[in-house]
Amino acid sequence: MQSLALGPVRVIHFNPERVIPTDPAFPEKTPLNNFGDVLGPELVRRILISRGITWDSDVDAAHDLLSVGSILHFSRPGAHVWGSGVNGKALEKRYRLEGTQVHAVRGPRTRAFLQEQGLQVPEIYGDPGLLCAQLFPRKELGDPLFHSDVTIVPNFHDYPAVAHLPNVLNPRTPLEQCLATLAHSRFVIGSSLHGTVVAEAYGVPARPVASDVEPEFKYRDYLEGTGRPQAEVAKDLEEAQRLGPLPAPEFDADALLAAFPAHLWEETDSDAPAVAPDSAESPLLYSAAQDAAAAGRTEPPAPAGTAAPDRKAFSMSTLSGTIRRGLSVGRRIARKVTSQGPAQKTAEPAATNPAVTERRLFIGHTRFSVHQHGSGYFNATRDSSRGAGFSEKEYTDWLYSDARLAPRTEIFTQLSLPQLAKAAEHHDVVHFVSFSPSLPQEHKQQLIDAAQKYDFLELNETKNAVSSTPSKTLVRRALQKHNVTDAPFGVYRLDDDDLLSVNYFSQMAPYVTPKHIGWWVSLGSGISAIRMDGEFTFARDYYYPKSAFGPMAICAQDTDGEILNLKAPKHTILDQYNPTIIDSREPAFFHIRHESQDSTVEGEVRPFYPEAMGRILSEGPADLDKVAELFPLVADKTTLTPGPEGRDVQLQAACTLERPGLDLSWDQQGPLSLQVVPAGGKSLKPNQIQVRLTLDIPESQREVHQKFLSAAKLRYSERDGTYWRYMPNKSSGFGHVLPIEPPAGVNVTSVRLVPDKAETIELDEIVGYPLPPRRA
Repeated sequence: MQSLALGPVRVIHFNPERVIPTDPAFPEKTPLNNFGDVLGPELVRRILISRGITWDSDVDAAHDLLSVGSILHFSRPGAHVWGSGVNGKALEKRYRLEGTQVHAVRGPRTRAFLQEQGLQVPEIYGDPGLLCAQLFPRKELGDPLFHSDVTIVPNFHDYPAVAHLPNVLNPRTPLEQCLATLAHSRFVIGSSLHGTVVAEAYGVPARPVASDVEPEFKYRDYLEGTGRPQAEVAKDLEEAQRLGPLPAPEFDADALLAAFPAHLWEETDSDAPAVAPDSAESPLLYSAAQDAAAAGRTEPPAPAGTAAPDRKAFSMSTLSGTIRRGLSVGRRIARKVTSQGPAQKTAEPAATNPAVTERRLFIGHTRFSVHQHGSGYFNATRDSSRGAGFSEKEYTDWLYSDARLAPRTEIFTQLSLPQLAKAAEHHDVVHFVSFSPSLPQEHKQQLIDAAQKYDFLELNETKNAVSSTPSKTLVRRALQKHNVTDAPFGVYRLDDDDLLSVNYFSQMAPYVTPKHIGWWVSLGSGISAIRMDGEFTFARDYYYPKSAFGPMAICAQDTDGEILNLKAPKHTILDQYNPTIIDSREPAFFHIRHESQDSTVEGEVRPFYPEAMGRILSEGPADLDKVAELFPLVADKTTLTPGPEGRDVQLQAACTLERPGLDLSWDQQGPLSLQVVPAGGKSLKPNQIQVRLTLDIPESQREVHQKFLSAAKLRYSERDGTYWRYMPNKSSGFGHVLPIEPPAGVNVTSVRLVPDKAETIELDEIVGYPLPPRRA
């Protein structure tokens, strides 16, 4: 054990003097200097510097701090633990943990071990080495020792066995040279745990390899602490290359940084600031860490009136190498605003009470059926190689058809805009609606009526194609309306058939700060439902980060009048162009699935219900109380049932299903939803029940409908003339649901359920829901 004294605190780390004769680079007895072990004190030192915390080297150390490494067996009574782990070779040792205070640990295995020792251990995970990219920026590291498609980093015990191979990084190489080489690698493999940790910190793919000496405990501890309990540790280098990279780590950097025990220095240096000045140049550029630290919080504030969020539910998406390049863009944008514009007051952490929150401007945009044939924005505007392939007349007829436009106008004017009005009550909001002069007059008039009703709504009639974000001209109009010159503002997108939560602007407000200019925010959690006869059925929780549902850019205007960060990349790849915050603490959008959805247009009639209901099946049923709280405009029209409420038909009460099967009659026309409820709350196994359908299709018409039926995933059986598919094994939360949609003019006349194997299956109930027929 060694320690580095940083004023009142000894930072404990492992660095004994060793002779390793098989290591030609270090033939004499010298400190081991394994880079993963010497990393801890240097990380701590850099965090202190970044926060402006100073220390007196002449002060006697009063505290022990253990950070990076499997070093908890070195702990002494009263020590502080931040990100350390248990050594798998030292599980049976006697630990001196009296009075130990644990702030964070490497992973859940270490947490469980310490809890067994009687310690209180917060559920805050992460090896501090994951902070390397922020504390040792790549651009400051210098040149790597070598470039290679694959970099091998062994544990120092394993180094002699692989030293002869090309592209091997000796773990005893000086720290910053190790970091530089890892940061510039393409794929890192090896038995050095911190080879994997540091590579992943810089967004470099990695795969750990089992050590000949080290137990697997620390690798599994790290993988489980970063959300990958099933990930494999490769047996050898060859298998590591065959397996390829690990899944990206799930890591809450904000929580780990907030848990850093800075108070150990503050207790003896009361004049030293605990948090670094607000600066775009700060090496710790996280979504909310500095704001939270300044206010003594460990996470951004919850919107007013909501419960405190689960910390694990709030995390910034893992930063890839490409995203980190975006960080530098954000810094440059922030510098441009602050250096060219008037002096700005440092942003205070946003308060949760709307009455005392500094008001920020939000500028929204909706494209309301803008005529832009050939633009390529949607399936309907693309050629046949990538979309519907409509001629301009076909496109115009489709775009302005009553079947498509009537529900959109109703949703937007009667639901989306009233929801937005509730959300905007304590915020400055300007929302632009762009539409074409050719929009039918009755729908145009409803937009005009809405603009007269809502002060925040501005209409933009244009002959041009428009993007998802408002034009610079519109943005400048909004800035002038609210007399905004040098403050950051948010620019968000709202489609004409979606709703935003009444808490949307309160949830977004904490991110509209000078330090986040150049960033995007995506609210990843929402609710989705199927529109049926004006109601919203089969409401489900819907997790879709980086979706098109209300993403927001944090923008600013420089002194030249240039609008910064306005251009929107494709929403699914936001984080490849800009740093992107993912906030999924509560449902923020209500996504309505309906048959005229632009994204599903293929140029021909295709099944709607199987696709729409299947897409949202994997999430659980929505919380209707939450719907009432966050989306009051649709609360009385939203149900959980897989069809219109009150129209269900019980096809069979409790029964035993066995071969040759169970025949059920069905006399309703059009599509249906079949609900099968296994007894005892059990779930069906994959391919356990066949659903065989008799359809009233004449033999001469079977070929005509074959493409539609294949798209509906119905297979034809020559043996008995039925169409069949398996009952989904994924439960809906109230049984298993199979949406069945025959072609227009074709009906289901009977249903047979058949066990796939010779077995008996106990069922509580079988229910059918007739679904509304498709519009022409």
